[in-house]
Amino acid sequence: KMQKINRDIEYTFINGVFNKATKDSEANKTRGLVNAITTNKITMGNKPLGLWDIAEMVKKIYGSNAPTTGLCVWCDATTLFQINADAVQNGLTVVPAAREINGIQLSSVVTPIGEVYLYLGECLPAGTAMILNLDVIAPVFQPVPGKGNFFLEQLAKTGAGETYQIFGQIGLDHGPEWYHGKMTGIATTFTKPNGKPVYITGNASA
Repeated sequence: KMQKINRDIEYTFINGVFNKATKDSEANKTRGLVNAITTNKITMGNKPLGLWDIAEMVKKIYGSNAPTTGLCVWCDATTLFQINADAVQNGLTVVPAAREINGIQLSSVVTPIGEVYLYLGECLPAGTAMILNLDVIAPVFQPVPGKGNFFLEQLAKTGAGETYQIFGQIGLDHGPEWYHGKMTGIATTFTKPNGKPVYITGNASA
């Protein structure tokens, strides 16, 4: 049960659509990161996401007067493969376990504006990746007086049966949305890299 709740929260933090309840029978809904990011956007046109696309997004974030330190690419497995392939193709290095944030080991790549971390995220819409400033993202809880948040409570009995529910309210504080970036329309299939070119200097005999 708790694992399902955890997955539901993660999905909502990525994909949630904001709703402010106006009556008791209506649920408050938090705004997920995909919907929150509106300033810094790149549409890829079904092309693979590469290192220069990441660098371009970092440039957009910089142009929005947002900090560019500690940025993290949040992407699916296909895009993570593509970023690694692009690095190999261009003779660059993806540094494994370059940083740990909240117990998560992150790899990294270097762009002209600074280092960017890589994370294999979940619950992303197909063809979508984000560059996130994790320093400004945090969950927000709304505890019930006298009960706290995420507590077990009994529901009304039906016959002899007893049923319970876990109740809690949690939202996402995503910080200033222009601190982040969103790439959509990314190719959803992996394009294998070509072999690295070999250059020969000096005289070569047949």
